[in-house]
Amino acid sequence: MKRWICAVCAAVLLNWHCGPADRPGKMAAKEKVLPVVTVSILPQRFFVGEIAGDRVKVNVLIPPGQSPETYEPTPQQMEELQRSRLYFQVGPLPLETAWLGKITAACPGLTVVDTSRGVHLIAGDPHHAGAGHSHAGVDPHIWLSVAAVKIQCTHMVAALAGAFPQERIYFQENYRRFTGELDRLDREIRSRLSARAGDAFLVFHPAWGYFARDYGLVQLAIEFDGKHPTPADLKRIIKEALLRKIGVIFVQSQFDTHSAEAVADEIGARVKLLDPLALDWPANMRETAAAIAGAAR
Repeated sequence: MKRWICAVCAAVLLNWHCGPADRPGKMAAKEKVLPVVTVSILPQRFFVGEIAGDRVKVNVLIPPGQSPETYEPTPQQMEELQRSRLYFQVGPLPLETAWLGKITAACPGLTVVDTSRGVHLIAGDPHHAGAGHSHAGVDPHIWLSVAAVKIQCTHMVAALAGAFPQERIYFQENYRRFTGELDRLDREIRSRLSARAGDAFLVFHPAWGYFARDYGLVQLAIEFDGKHPTPADLKRIIKEALLRKIGVIFVQSQFDTHSAEAVADEIGARVKLLDPLALDWPANMRETAAAIAGAAR
């Protein structure tokens, strides 16, 4: 992977300069083209859109259906990144830690914004609500917490206002409106899940640790650290699922779900799809709350 990164960087540097200056004539002629900002995943595109509206173009590195754990950006995506003024990191996402250093070294005009600053990160532990898979044992799925998204958006609005000061008031007004919507969403989810406090839900990939922490739930995971469960793991999971009377196993399309289906057969549960990377983030959060609220036998 390191060789691939270096090859991409070399190709990009031969054809483009970093930052807005010294573009080829074809690009320089397009003075009215929207400025570009880059994000890693689709939910971030939604957040930036709520703040920046139609004043920027948002480049998303990881396309629908791909896993942030394994995806490698294409040369075309790297070209778009080179044209970006800002890059909004999730923060602890494995893909970002794997290659971002090389890109920033090659493109000093790109401003990188770590949106996880100030978020209380969860360590990856397969046996409690904070379970997650990431580089250095940190759960990267902070965008599945309304509280964490509010923190992420403070970094986004500050960076956008700094990069495009002529739009500062517009960005700040949108930010205030959006944070109000986040507060209403949080109250709605809390109301829906209040009767489930302390309950467990079972997932294949442990993406919902921050969601569980926010709403007093316990996330149990079949997969951990990118590895399929051993027979001993499956035995333990099945025992705990039966003890807790779990009737639903949540899976996502980016991962092989054969292990989840095997556990479902053993405990008499059904398998339900939840997508932590959906673009319509508020609808997805509501759907997740409703699914978990109705997951008990």
